Amino acid sequence: MAHSIDKMTSLDGLDERSLGKVILIDMPEDQEPEMFAHSLKELTRKSFQGIYISFQSPPAQVQGMMGREDLAKVVFVDAASGGEGVDRIVREICVSLTKMSSRKKFIFLASVSDFSKRVPLSETMRLFGFLDRMIRKSHSSDLVLVLTSSHGSMGKDLRQGIAITPDKIVSGSFS
Repeated sequence: MAHSIDKMTSLDGLDERSLGKVILIDMPEDQEPEMFAHSLKELTRKSFQGIYISFQSPPAQVQGMMGREDLAKVVFVDAASGGEGVDRIVREICVSLTKMSSRKKFIFLASVSDFSKRVPLSETMRLFGFLDRMIRKSHSSDLVLVLTSSHGSMGKDLRQGIAITPDKIVSGSFS
């Protein structure tokens, strides 16, 4: 059975039907911080709470682009500095999600390409295997996984161990 992928132009179409799904945001690399902040604002304004994990740079720049109300609904994890391992990331995800009261939650992984370049393939596969089981196998009815990748790099990422097929692809950019 072929897996069909819906294409979207923004996260506007994200709603309860998106829970239990994987969303890929494909964006220009030079617009990443702005697109991350914009995407997080869209999610929080739709009553989602979640965890933002940055693999590229400390999340302070993205936090500075968000309002106080939006910030209160997001746990920020800096996985870029300090060489954070998969075990810490998994622990942060599990602990953070259990503390959230919303029926709609997200895990937002910023710059997955950077993670796959920094850690051994086995660790990349272990993290994404955990996420895949969390979303697909547990049939999570309250969680959406949002992955971000620079334009065109997801195909390369998939060959580097990020073997999660997105249900929806959002092509993002600011004109």
